[in-house]
Amino acid sequence: MMRVFSLDGRVSMAVKEWDGDGPEWLFVHGLARAGNDWTLFAQAMGPSWRRMALDLRGHGSSTRGQRYLVPDYVDDIETVLPLLSVRPVILMGHSLGALAAIAVAAKQPDRVAAVILEDPPTPGFLSRLGETGYGAMFEAYARLADAGLAVPEIARELAVLPVRDPLGKVRPLGEMRDAARLRHMAACLSRLDPAAPLAALAGPAWLGGLDLAEMLAAIRCPVLLLRGDERFGGMMPLEETGELFRGTRDLTRLDMTGVGHQIHAMAQEPAALAVGAFVNSI
Repeated sequence: MMRVFSLDGRVSMAVKEWDGDGPEWLFVHGLARAGNDWTLFAQAMGPSWRRMALDLRGHGSSTRGQRYLVPDYVDDIETVLPLLSVRPVILMGHSLGALAAIAVAAKQPDRVAAVILEDPPTPGFLSRLGETGYGAMFEAYARLADAGLAVPEIARELAVLPVRDPLGKVRPLGEMRDAARLRHMAACLSRLDPAAPLAALAGPAWLGGLDLAEMLAAIRCPVLLLRGDERFGGMMPLEETGELFRGTRDLTRLDMTGVGHQIHAMAQEPAALAVGAFVNSI
């Protein structure tokens, strides 16, 4: 089921829901994706939860916004959260969604029962985005989102997009993603505001003044961190991650060796088992 919420005349946010009888989950996707990026993972968690996944502003079926800094996404989530549930939710975010989840959990402690962070990019990583190859990828996302192409055409463009593999070699993305995953990416890009990935090119300024370490220290609920392997595209340098999370009160951290940035997609089964065990401990 899909519901749409109008947020004070700013944007309209689409939220996909799966039936379930237990506590509520809210999944928040990463940059240039959409709520349906969570479909397989949410289903893997089973029907004992009421699962919801929103489309962030400028993504999926939600309307476009005037600005795309991380605090803008945070404001949207804070506004829609009480419309989704009267009880505290389990909040899980990937990448951009994880950055937003940090802020929401810190600012709305009575509305978040636990927070699960999947490879949120650190400020240090964002400061060298261009060196990592992600900068060029975000530029390509914006170009393809603005090209007026059909989904199959975008998928073909993605297949030949040059990206850096874990060994540092530049290869076509089609050699590292199968056709089904490329089509999913293409479908997301076909509904993406190109201004969203371009905003991320601002590096740490994209955080809009958010102090991640300060916010992590302010979170009162349990936190699970799934950290991607830098060698495979993870966005969390080891030393900086330790410093950033040093003040987090109740932290469980898993370093996902051999798995890059897309943990919930590329390592769905072990990630779901870890997340399930964490949530059942609360």
